[in-house]
Amino acid sequence: MEIIEPLSELLKEIDKEIKIGHWSDSQWKSFFDSYNSKESNYRLFLIDNLKHVYLFDSDYKQSHHEEKKKIAAFALILESRGELLAHLLKIAVASSMQRQGLAEKLLDFIIGHYKDVEKFDKIYLEVHSENHRALSLYKKFNFKTLHKCKHFYAQGTDAFKMLLNLF
Repeated sequence: MEIIEPLSELLKEIDKEIKIGHWSDSQWKSFFDSYNSKESNYRLFLIDNLKHVYLFDSDYKQSHHEEKKKIAAFALILESRGELLAHLLKIAVASSMQRQGLAEKLLDFIIGHYKDVEKFDKIYLEVHSENHRALSLYKKFNFKTLHKCKHFYAQGTDAFKMLLNLF
């Protein structure tokens, strides 16, 4: 299913609210172009203000969620089916909905999806080395730190590469 406005704008708005690691307009354009291609390996997971989680491709209808207040959080995944690896590119929660367990609920849904439905082996991610809330969340779900990448982000800041083995 193609991501079109207003959903694309809502995702960008929520992303701009996060303090660490928001994407530029060119990064978003590249993502949308890739996501909307027929051969896309990207997946979008959404959570609404009622705390319902959706995989955009199958469960979600854009017409049901046209107001920003209804999209509370999202996650972007790049799948590598040959390696049975899901790369968590981004997880973001609207500032008005933070501290309500939405990131945890979304991550739990994603882990279950890739373990039980897709039968993937691993979930991989990078996280800003100073994003202590995110680091705590990932550790709670048993992600293991692989190593620290110096100057990973455009601003020259560091990231930790983390991995969760699903089996």
